[in-house]
Amino acid sequence: MAETGIKTQDWTAFRAEAQRMLEAALDQMQQAAERPWQPVPDDIDARYAIRAEAQGPQQTVDRIIADVLPYHGGNIHPRFWGWVQGSGLATDLISSLATAAVNANMGGRDHGANYMERAVVDWTRRKMGMPEGASGILVTGTSQATVIAFQAARLRVLKDLRKEGQGDVRLTAYAERGRAQCDAEGGRAAGHRLGQSA
Repeated sequence: MAETGIKTQDWTAFRAEAQRMLEAALDQMQQAAERPWQPVPDDIDARYAIRAEAQGPQQTVDRIIADVLPYHGGNIHPRFWGWVQGSGLATDLISSLATAAVNANMGGRDHGANYMERAVVDWTRRKMGMPEGASGILVTGTSQATVIAFQAARLRVLKDLRKEGQGDVRLTAYAERGRAQCDAEGGRAAGHRLGQSA
């Protein structure tokens, strides 16, 4: 039977390495308590140096297992505390596999991932008591959400922004002391001047 899928050198070998990577990722999550944060080795830059030589899936998985998984940010450990980043969810591993497999563009067209996103956004809207017709999008983190929120506010205030640009209009956003750095950077990226409450 002729191959009709995405081109790769050897699907049998690739499947084996993908399964090995999946097992390593599951081990990382299941054994998180045994894998506390540790500093990266002094030679990590040399290990990550890009070379003009092809590497197959086996070498790639080897490098991830040796040079990425052991040197996580610490947030996956059950005793880690004091950072805004969560520990992640095991179920996210499943959705991330599907994300990579379909490579969805959530900006339009008619495909399953759009319907799933809309269902989650609508459920969230109802749980938060927002009115029918309110909408949103799912993003991977607070920094992205902040930039999008600032841009949405900018479009709401400056009705002709898309046609005429912002010009000399100055917008100001206020935030409490101790806000995340992404607030300031996101606001500046969207053309806001950041004020600060007392």
